This record gives sequence, C-alpha cells and structure tokens, in this order.
Amino acid sequence: MCGRKELIHGKFKNKNYSTFQKVLIFLFSFVTVPICEELIFRGPILLLIQHDQLALSLAGTLILGSFFGVLHKDRDYSWLDCLFIAFAGICLGLITIASVSLYPAIIAHSFHNGDAFLQTYNQNYRRIKNKYATLVQR
Repeated sequence: MCGRKELIHGKFKNKNYSTFQKVLIFLFSFVTVPICEELIFRGPILLLIQHDQLALSLAGTLILGSFFGVLHKDRDYSWLDCLFIAFAGICLGLITIASVSLYPAIIAHSFHNGDAFLQTYNQNYRRIKNKYATLVQR
C-alpha cells in the first residue's frame, strides 16, 4: 500500500489500487480519521463546555481549529488550503459546542472525507455532482 501521508489527504501517486485496497482506504478516511481527529481536536472543547466554560470553549475552538489547519501544512497543502482547513476545524468546534456532543462533528467530518475520497476515485460521482451543482444554480 502507500505511505501515511498519501492515505490521509487523498493524493495518491499510484492510482492502480485494487478494489479491496480502495475500500480499506475509504474506511480509514471515512471512519478512523474523523473519530481520532475529533477526539483529539474537539474533545477538549467538549470537556470545557460540559463544565460550563463557554468562553474557554470558544477560545479553545479558535486555537485548536487554527492548530488543526497548521498541522496539515506538513502534507502537500498550500497555506491557503490550511486556512480553509482551519476554518473547517473552527466550524467543527462550533458544531461540538452547539450540540454538546462529538457525534455531529464526527459525522460531518466523515461525510467531508467520504466526499473527497469519492471525488478522487469516481469519475461518475464528479459528473453527477457537477450536474447537480448546475441544476441548483438555475
């Protein structure tokens, strides 16, 4: 299989993976990564909000969301990509605060990663998504 760096952000140098390997990669990016990242980055926010520390949880959301974006710089992302990732991390933190649960953030993160995976590997998915976007714009 390929290295960790290539697995996480969906840019694979070798596109000739077997169906089984693609399923494993999908499960890793759709299940394992969102659960781990949400526990690490949004878990502390959840602990603060459960102890009635709203101001600290909002500050923690900004700090951990920014840190979440910066940590992605070691991959092949530009600083602009990292800014968008930080924004996504902040949004996931706000979801955690609003719901007082990690589950909605894990689900949102999973769907984002699943969407990225499907865009990488499925030409039909891209065609349908573009067609839908065109219909919505009308």
